[in-house]
Amino acid sequence: MKITTHIIMLALAFVFIQTAEAIQPIDQFTIKDQAKWSCAKTIAVKLFPVAGEFKGEKDQNYYQNDFANKLASNLKKIPGIEKIEVVDDKLAISADILIDGSFKDLTTGSRALRFWVGFGAGKSFCRADIKGIDLKSGSEVFSLDHARGSAMDIVSDDELIENIDEVVEDVVAGLMAARGVCTSGSSLK
Repeated sequence: MKITTHIIMLALAFVFIQTAEAIQPIDQFTIKDQAKWSCAKTIAVKLFPVAGEFKGEKDQNYYQNDFANKLASNLKKIPGIEKIEVVDDKLAISADILIDGSFKDLTTGSRALRFWVGFGAGKSFCRADIKGIDLKSGSEVFSLDHARGSAMDIVSDDELIENIDEVVEDVVAGLMAARGVCTSGSSLK
């Protein structure tokens, strides 16, 4: 009984001490047209299809919308961005940059594997391949590939939502850091 009480107390202490993970650098990130990224004022975010494995507590559409809406909301924090909207293929898109991509992996993984095997087995995972496209020329402004995963989460009911939040935070922080000053000679024309 005494050992069980100590184990429970340690687990509770771990849960209360554990804080949100810090922002991490984007795994692969390339700015191909600095002037266009620095001068973009309007951004459209498309819903990303799932190209790889999908497994979630909710349906795929829920996670796609959650990611797109959180990305759009967080991109508003970038200075100089005036308008952001989430779009689908049916709408006429009018923005300086279209953020398009796909999920390479979007899975809650396996709680049983995380618990019984450990060592990263059964990990919850969100991995996105993202491109910023200049709608006027069709050229690629930036590209990135980023993933976040969680091996075991006692607190969260849906680890995938947590992974999506972390990917969004990392991507927005990377895009914000990569945004330069728009000079009068480098417009989006």
